[in-house]
Amino acid sequence: MLYLTTCAGLILLRFTKAQSFYYIVLVALFLFSAFRFKVGCDWSGYLNQRFLFTRFFGKRNRCG
Repeated sequence: MLYLTTCAGLILLRFTKAQSFYYIVLVALFLFSAFRFKVGCDWSGYLNQRFLFTRFFGKRNRCG
């Protein structure tokens, strides 16, 4: 329920005049979820997936 309330709050905050506060809350939420002890993002797993993707599919140009 906490994440649902936070998500709804961010959506509402995005369309108000306090957009600078929106970005502060968004970065704080990212840092909280990414660096929690033993629960955060799997940074090495993401790097491994990127390595495998570029190995099998080659580097792609973002512009086309």
